[in-house]
Amino acid sequence: MTTLLEKSKRLRTAHQAGFALLFSIAGPAWAQAVESSPATLWYGGPILTMAGDRPNMVDAVVERDGKIVYAGKVAQARKIAGTAAKEQNLGGATLLPGFVDAHSHFAMMMQVASGVDLQDPDHPINDIPSLIAALRTGIQARQIAPGGWVIAWQYDDAKLAEKRHITRADLDAAFPDHKIVLIHFTGHGLVTNSAAMAAAGITDSTPNPPGGITLRDASGKLTGVFFENAAYPVYLKIPPLSPEQRRAALDEAQRRYASNGFTHAPMPMAHQMGIIHGMAHPICRKRRSMPMRHARIAGAGKFLFMPMAMQPLIWPLKALIRLA
Repeated sequence: MTTLLEKSKRLRTAHQAGFALLFSIAGPAWAQAVESSPATLWYGGPILTMAGDRPNMVDAVVERDGKIVYAGKVAQARKIAGTAAKEQNLGGATLLPGFVDAHSHFAMMMQVASGVDLQDPDHPINDIPSLIAALRTGIQARQIAPGGWVIAWQYDDAKLAEKRHITRADLDAAFPDHKIVLIHFTGHGLVTNSAAMAAAGITDSTPNPPGGITLRDASGKLTGVFFENAAYPVYLKIPPLSPEQRRAALDEAQRRYASNGFTHAPMPMAHQMGIIHGMAHPICRKRRSMPMRHARIAGAGKFLFMPMAMQPLIWPLKALIRLA
């Protein structure tokens, strides 16, 4: 029986190598089995398997039904793949196993994917007009009705050409009919419009709370910029996602990881694992939409990065996903 220590050593070795061991090599008996579906044959370039104590190179790989079923010589690969196989010539490019992400926060990527991403590399934001345009696109894409909440993530005022925060006045002029919340990329603050402030019970006469930061204009009016404890009333009003929205956020987060070659993501904080489970478990067990592996790191501490006032978004999503 494999001990916990042995499992830990193997996982540590994989992390040190920087790759996930994805290859499961089938024996001759498999080759004689009836083909369940067309296979894909990859060849024509260096293929790294990471099998064994040292990196191992092969000439071809056969994939069927989402699994690696053979890695070795091209001639044998073609026999196993069958005549109906789709061939992918690498043209000299190198094929690598999926990367093991050593340290990131997958659950936070799901939060980003659930709203408008203000750091989408395909749609860079460099000034207030481009930020407003991104919000408009997000509202249209999600078909958010008037009066609804628009949550945007990874807002970064330092990237704006105006060299200032976008303000409540800017957002009011552009979005008078929606509740707008831009969550700062640090997770320690946000910017809102008047509608979101009103929903949170914040007025110009609301005092600055202990441990909080509120920005005001020359006349003393709130600008809609709140940091630390001052942001809590807004966080508490952000509505929870529906099960379908959670599943969509999970799918999009996995797509982003996979598009960069990552197939294994750690979960260093237990509360984040709660988010993963609540967003994924009941739905994705049925729909089988979790191709990535997610592992909780033993002994991890509490979820301290996100303000504690965001716990209403977290606690309904309790429990853990364990590494299969």
